[in-house]
Amino acid sequence: MAGVSIEVDNTKYSEQIKEWRLSKRDNAKIIVHITLKSGIKKSEELDRCIITPVREMVINNQERLVLKGNLKANIENAIIYGDKYAVLTFNGSNKKYIYKEIDIEKITLGNAKFKHLIDYFSYIAAVKDKTKNDIPPILEGEIQRMPLRIESALYAYFSKESRSYKDSETLLFPFGLNLSQIQAVQSAFSSQISVIEGPPGTGKTQTILNLITNLVMKGKNAAIVSSNNSAVANVREKMEKAGYDFLLASLGNQDNQKKFFEQLPELPQTIDEWKIENERESELLKSVLSEIESIKELLNLQNRQAVIKQQIKDLETERKYYKQHFESLETMKPKLLPFYKFNNSKILNFMADEVLNNNNRMNFFKKTRYFFYYGLYDFKQLGDSLNKEKMLTQLQYQFYNQKLNELKNELDKINQTLHAKNFDELSNQIQNYSSLIFKNYIHNKQKGVKKENFEHKTYKDAKHFDRFISRYPIILSTAFSLLKSIPDGFLFDYLIIDEASQLELMPGILALGCAKNVIIVGDTKQLPHIPDKNISRGEMGIEPCFDYVDNSILHSILKVYENKIPVTMLKEHYRCHPMIIKFCNEQYMMGNSFL
Repeated sequence: MAGVSIEVDNTKYSEQIKEWRLSKRDNAKIIVHITLKSGIKKSEELDRCIITPVREMVINNQERLVLKGNLKANIENAIIYGDKYAVLTFNGSNKKYIYKEIDIEKITLGNAKFKHLIDYFSYIAAVKDKTKNDIPPILEGEIQRMPLRIESALYAYFSKESRSYKDSETLLFPFGLNLSQIQAVQSAFSSQISVIEGPPGTGKTQTILNLITNLVMKGKNAAIVSSNNSAVANVREKMEKAGYDFLLASLGNQDNQKKFFEQLPELPQTIDEWKIENERESELLKSVLSEIESIKELLNLQNRQAVIKQQIKDLETERKYYKQHFESLETMKPKLLPFYKFNNSKILNFMADEVLNNNNRMNFFKKTRYFFYYGLYDFKQLGDSLNKEKMLTQLQYQFYNQKLNELKNELDKINQTLHAKNFDELSNQIQNYSSLIFKNYIHNKQKGVKKENFEHKTYKDAKHFDRFISRYPIILSTAFSLLKSIPDGFLFDYLIIDEASQLELMPGILALGCAKNVIIVGDTKQLPHIPDKNISRGEMGIEPCFDYVDNSILHSILKVYENKIPVTMLKEHYRCHPMIIKFCNEQYMMGNSFL
């Protein structure tokens, strides 16, 4: 066998080897089994064989071995034989254990590099553990034993760095879409750390559901967490309504875990009907990609439509009251040269000119501008302050009428375009095609998976957890309980934190330590977190962006990264009466939300 030689009883075998393996039963010694190309089989104790190549895997204080996804901190010795097997010895034991080399991974920890931050949050955890509440006092123990893996989102957060990724492949939107939601999903997959903001009613949960869809389609796993169970329960209820709850494991605290394992979600009985042919799937994928690009233009028009509708409503209200004022006054139309007229732009410019002129006398340059730009030639009319006031009143009322006509004409054109290009049909088609593709993927992935009755006591074991997370790729939990739901050192591909403005930094950072990438979802305008009253700001000279008292996990992430990560604002609002959200929009959202 190329690259491997095994010497047994002073005879070396290399090219003659067809295959070889190591085995061990109970407390017996490790045996080397060799099958030669001639068909002859040989077996001998490992201690009596010489296998080449062989090397010792050195593990320093800031390194650990991950065995089949489980991190181990008590490995004394690791010998790699033939680049195929690893024989491990654990501290305090003479027993040797065999692993395939591909099932072990050496990782580097960042605990020493960020000792100051870890010490600070350990102090926060200790204080919180002493505070009387319904939460068990386990935070200090959790952070002290948590390995800070350099691949984790927590390491990136402490480092103030975030990896960027290439543009994502085709994205699916089976739960519906709007313009900012498309941008939010795209941005979430372009960066190790990303933020999605939006006030209530802008579809944050809908966006999370679309994120889940695309994560599963990419073969990724994820944890969805929040400060409490109600937010993640909302995600579960929406997935259940859509018929995808069998992909979720509702874990978290011990009671939730026991309830989940008492009745494991099963695959739908109709899953065989989810299968579509490969050619049909390719057609659907191409259609979705093309239609998403097409609908972006229409979604922009739809947003403009919403803005115009509100502007018309506002202007009609203003005109109504101004008309009452207008009808009580004497007005005068300005005298203009032939072919001149006051459009809205000229009305605004004329009013600005009059304000800047501040009732000064008409000089030559002003007369020249008024004559050639506005077409005004009766300077006696303009020189009389009373006449000028009457003319301005007339122009203001004219502005309302012209602006309303202008907006209504634009609205009519938008409505015609949306209707002509079948906006509603296109949107529904993207949603339906996305669902078909997603269901087909699930069918193909699950059809060959043997049904397994995972147990609460053993699902985190190395020999079970890989299969468990493959069967249930989305874990629901509170941030506080996430570490209790997974093996030590396990990293999710993604972490999604919902209602992030209400999640305290402790236990928020514990969740960050459990994933490679994180998507923060929240609203900086909502009520903030409530920090423990026994902790003061600026403890241990902590940098302000990491201060537990001043920051939720959302606010801290925004301060740490400033403008270095994608932050997407969900702008389209659907829940409230237009006048209510208009008030919130103007007072709190700086005009960033559409109706």
